[in-house]
Amino acid sequence: MRNLWAALKFIGRWLGPALVLLAAWLFLFPLGLLLDVWKLTALAGGLISALAWFAGRKSERVIGIRCVAAAAIIGLAMFAYGYWHGKRGYHTETVTFDNRGARLVGTLYLPDRPGKHPGIVWVHGGGPGTRMQFSPIAIHFAQAGYATVIFDKRGISDSTGHYEPATIKPDNLDLLASDASAALTLLAKRPEVRADMVGIVGASAGGWVTPKAAVLNGHAAFMLLLSGATYSTHSHIRYEAFHLFGGKNPDSPLSQTSLSTGLKSFVRGDVPDGMSIDQAADEAQNLRIDVGFANYDPMGDLRKLNIPGLWLVGDKDWTIPSGPTRRNITLLRKEGKPYAYRDIPGGWHVFAIGPKQLVLDTMDNWLARVTVEERKAASGAPRPSRE
Repeated sequence: MRNLWAALKFIGRWLGPALVLLAAWLFLFPLGLLLDVWKLTALAGGLISALAWFAGRKSERVIGIRCVAAAAIIGLAMFAYGYWHGKRGYHTETVTFDNRGARLVGTLYLPDRPGKHPGIVWVHGGGPGTRMQFSPIAIHFAQAGYATVIFDKRGISDSTGHYEPATIKPDNLDLLASDASAALTLLAKRPEVRADMVGIVGASAGGWVTPKAAVLNGHAAFMLLLSGATYSTHSHIRYEAFHLFGGKNPDSPLSQTSLSTGLKSFVRGDVPDGMSIDQAADEAQNLRIDVGFANYDPMGDLRKLNIPGLWLVGDKDWTIPSGPTRRNITLLRKEGKPYAYRDIPGGWHVFAIGPKQLVLDTMDNWLARVTVEERKAASGAPRPSRE
């Protein structure tokens, strides 16, 4: 028992401070957009250091035990700061709404500021998205002054209804777009929200859902897409088969249930060495695959809309290649649509890895400009020309 205790003290003396240093590095150089792992790392490092200090305070050398004590204080202080910062400037409220046979449950993040606020509805990508999963981005929007609602996808967590894993089947896209539209209507009716300035932020497969929801609702003021696609769902299936399965036709190319397949979706997968992401996307269109369901091309809905839109695309995104999206946005801009895209160097899919602050600053600056311009336009004031 004594040897075990000595081993724990030795491990704690080195592991605790190491975790605190890692937390400091993750704070200064964040891993990605949706992960605030530095806070939990700081907490773990602080607690382990505190235990190591308590166990060795009478027997360890003074310098060593003081270093461990300092690590404990720094780690716990970092966590306390992160916890405080994550709670300030907003308050939350649970909201529910019914839509097409399901009761959807979400969280509304309201800024602690006077007056009415622009609103944002978050649209999940593929997979069983929950409101807690993406709470960091909702908190950021609320602290920036946007009333934000994010809800559990139907059939997931507290929401009822049927969850369909094959997100991009047309019937399911229609259903998810209807849910997002209902959330937008709910948010626009809130007394704290500017009814004329509620938009949609979608991620990944939300790139297909968002324009459908905006068309269906008819009152969306803007849309912002993180790693969203502007090419068709069939084109994506061909790319997915090429990327993940080496051009073979899997039984269910939409299903990414295994850990290995999930990891391959974020990296090169089975794409030949030397071939870029955009080259793989173009090469994949030569495949002939029996998809098994109807196609959806978002370009039709994007042409129906005339609201500001911004697509953020990462050059390291192997899940949804940025090249086709960039080309289509360029085409739509030439047709007079108020759309734009921003390349994020080093950005992975939905910026799970990438320059977090650059993504946040880009979103914040664009949203601020859009909401101010649209309010001026509504009042009859001249609107600055768009990029």
